[in-house]
Amino acid sequence: MQKNKKHRRRLSNSGMSLVEVVIAMAILSIVVVGVMQSLTMAMVYNKKARTKQDTTIKAESIMELFKGYNMDELYKMFADEGGGAIKSMVGDGSYSVSGTRPKTGTPTDLIFKIDDLQISSAGPGTGETYNVQIIAKPVPQVSLFETQKFDNTKDVAFIGDEKYDNDARDQAYRKFIEDDALTQAFADHINATYPNACDKDGNSIDGSIIKTDLKVDKIFLSERKTKFTIDDTGVHIVMTYRYRIYGYEFYEKVYPEETSDTYGTDEYGEESSEATPPDTDAYAGELKYADSPDTMADDMEFEVTLDADDKDIGTTAPERLFIYYYPQYEERNRVLADGTVDKVKIEDKIEIINNVSAAPGATPEPIQCFVIKQKRASMSNATLDVRETHYALKELATSGALTVYDNLEENISNGERELTGVTGSTYYMDTADKVENVLAYALELTVTNKNTGSVVTTLKSSTNER
Repeated sequence: MQKNKKHRRRLSNSGMSLVEVVIAMAILSIVVVGVMQSLTMAMVYNKKARTKQDTTIKAESIMELFKGYNMDELYKMFADEGGGAIKSMVGDGSYSVSGTRPKTGTPTDLIFKIDDLQISSAGPGTGETYNVQIIAKPVPQVSLFETQKFDNTKDVAFIGDEKYDNDARDQAYRKFIEDDALTQAFADHINATYPNACDKDGNSIDGSIIKTDLKVDKIFLSERKTKFTIDDTGVHIVMTYRYRIYGYEFYEKVYPEETSDTYGTDEYGEESSEATPPDTDAYAGELKYADSPDTMADDMEFEVTLDADDKDIGTTAPERLFIYYYPQYEERNRVLADGTVDKVKIEDKIEIINNVSAAPGATPEPIQCFVIKQKRASMSNATLDVRETHYALKELATSGALTVYDNLEENISNGERELTGVTGSTYYMDTADKVENVLAYALELTVTNKNTGSVVTTLKSSTNER
């Protein structure tokens, strides 16, 4: 037994066999190879991502620089001067351009190239260089409106702002609910039309109920009048709004059905006077809607309170007045029965037109007024088309010695050019500062790795000839 114990002790102290060592090394090798491969792939991926990021940033900067010049300047830079001013901003490389730049006739595609451009992620001495190609494709000619350079001694410009309409809606709401006479007049109109009108709790409609239940989204601006008065002290602006209430919600009273005078019987079959009679109070029934009547229209008008700097512009009589305005489209789904009405009035109160550009002794030229309808940035093109179908500036009235130019037929709209009360000459903007046949180019910029031939990044944009 003692001998066997020694034998077992000798076996338990023995090391790993050669087979076990080989198997362990094989397993370790498999794990290490997998980890190393993952690390290598991660490093390669990170390098590609860094290169992609750096080349995209470089491509964007080239595109922005490119759009800062017209085609003639770019053509000269790439063809004659090896990159010109762009080279100093982009970096060394080989600059070239292909295609023709005809002075007349049909324009052709122009291909601008910057070869052997270094990108920062590649690093010096790595051999990584990139080729940049910008293709400028002529697109159908477009029309742009461009004014002459403004002169702060002769010109005054008014630029409309959506905040005016938003402020007006809020002011209309506050004016209405704070005016006891208006709220009661509206309540009287509802009661005259619906004798059983009530709120959701069954209370009769009066001015105090209107104040509590009327929401600002029931206020609609039905008319906006913008009046410009020109005198020796400058241009003064008054914006007057008229508003309506549409879709005010109320209910009609409903009374319980009549019952007999027998309220119940006791245990002996006799009538009981202790039984509770039915509730005769009215409760809210069918939901109704009310609009403000036409008879209230004259009382539902007010001027928007603008800052002094916004109301009076300029300090002397101008030679030109530019009015950039945003149409007062009805933004809600409901189309108003009477539609929204936009009006612009320009009054010239200057007895003697002090036109400094007129030659000595010559008759001064009338003040030029440009009424320029703008596209509201918050609207999609589809919504704009729908709104413009029903829109027209309802009145463009003038007084005094004025020459008026407008773009009211411009198809950012399908509206109509309805001009009334214009005492001076009126011209569509084609005869003023409307620039026709402006050549536009679609731009496509591609960055290619010169060593591998693979496309790293692509950008698209556009530019116009100016």
